[in-house]
Amino acid sequence: MKLFILAVTAGLVSCQIIPGGVVQQDPNNPMFRKPARVAATYTDNQTTQSLSAQYGPRYQVVAASTQIVAGTLYRMTLKFTNAQQIVTLCDVAVLEQPWLNYIGLSGTPECRTSNVKKQVLGGYQYVNKTSPEVHASASFAVDAINTQSNSFYILIEVISAQQQIVAGINYKLVLSVANTSSCRNYGSLLKCPVNQRKLICDVVVWDQPWRSKRYQLTSFHCKTSSSRRVGFLSKHRSSNIF
Repeated sequence: MKLFILAVTAGLVSCQIIPGGVVQQDPNNPMFRKPARVAATYTDNQTTQSLSAQYGPRYQVVAASTQIVAGTLYRMTLKFTNAQQIVTLCDVAVLEQPWLNYIGLSGTPECRTSNVKKQVLGGYQYVNKTSPEVHASASFAVDAINTQSNSFYILIEVISAQQQIVAGINYKLVLSVANTSSCRNYGSLLKCPVNQRKLICDVVVWDQPWRSKRYQLTSFHCKTSSSRRVGFLSKHRSSNIF
């Protein structure tokens, strides 16, 4: 009987340390408070200053995930703000092994600091308009607009992109799209006849990566290149969640 209990216990322990996939989490979850504090204040013989000492004592978890390895690996993006309102984002990983009473930094943090002061708390900042995250948000916005329109629109170009760190990320995008009313009848967009007249669309997409339906189109309006507003393509709030 004792041998059976030991075998079951060993099996449970082994199940805990089998490597698993990365799971996106809500960065506001209290589970990240301790790992974030460890990452922000960690120092060792090779680290002369903690992240808090370098980039400011105030920090916030703005993106987070977990992965079951030999323990729990917490991956986080920490946003530091110093007294001059300079914002620094640091990608960090913290490994916790409760049975060893151990929690510590895993790997080297990767940090990037904005060259400009934060204009307002939670304000928008320009980002790389060709990044995969921006392109995914732009594609979602066009798809969401198509569900609310009598026509069909294809993304031509992301003209500009800004992001705002909230409970997730707001992407404020300016998009160039092409209009065609007959694309719905084609099986492939490659065969789709596109109207030469393009529209410019201002959109805001809310991205929460830890949710199964991560994107929401919260506002949009589109106009022709001659600045004449297309009325049926204007909406301040949208309930589309994908």
